[in-house]
Amino acid sequence: GGGSTSAGTAATSAGSCAFANGEAALALGYCARTGNGEQPANYATAVGGYAQAYQDNSTALGARSQAVGAGSVAVGYGANAQSDGSVAIGQGATARSSVAVGVQSLAGGLNTTAVGDRTQATGDYSVAIGNQAKATAGNSVAIGNNSVADQPNTVSVGAQGAERRVTNVAPGIAPTDAVNVSQLQESQRQAFAGVAMAVALASSKGPALGPGEKSLGAGVGYYGGNTAMAITFQGMDRTGTFGYNIGVASNTREWTVGAGVSIRWK
Repeated sequence: GGGSTSAGTAATSAGSCAFANGEAALALGYCARTGNGEQPANYATAVGGYAQAYQDNSTALGARSQAVGAGSVAVGYGANAQSDGSVAIGQGATARSSVAVGVQSLAGGLNTTAVGDRTQATGDYSVAIGNQAKATAGNSVAIGNNSVADQPNTVSVGAQGAERRVTNVAPGIAPTDAVNVSQLQESQRQAFAGVAMAVALASSKGPALGPGEKSLGAGVGYYGGNTAMAITFQGMDRTGTFGYNIGVASNTREWTVGAGVSIRWK
């Protein structure tokens, strides 16, 4: 086109001051350019006013978009894909490493991913998904509108004062799995039932026995909405030296057993 320049085998340029520098390079638009100064960018594509594809196999689509790294992709007005293989899609999107998709989204850390308008993934290996989500700590994940993950190795689905529930969570199985409310409620019920059975066992023991005496006692315990019953048998030998007891308690779903011995002397 008029005022455009091509340098390289099969290079194509169109638009005033457009410059296609590199083998099979393509520059379309006012001052669109492939290559970096005199350094060619083979198979690079720049389309749009002032679009620039600096390195081999890079693609810049949109006015003032910049594909800086080799094999990088920048799509949208002012989009900037800075490192090799990075992808920036959306007006003002910036991918310093990995992927940024959305208006003014920023993937600023090492191997980060930012998806959504004005999202920010600035911690290394972080992920931010959702409008204005921010993952600022290393290896953190922020999911949802305005979610913030500012501590390393964490997953956030909200922010302080704007928390969210995580629903439809399956019961955990492995030691490092998350548990759901039903599992917590069952654990609480079992703990309360254990207290109720302990109270019932303690209540089922009778008074101190004399030599050769035996007794059978029953007791009831209640705690946290759980009721339990217990039976305890206890005895003392004829010399009054050795005592023993054994008891069983149950709340109809669980049961427990206890036993003990004692020695008396003067």
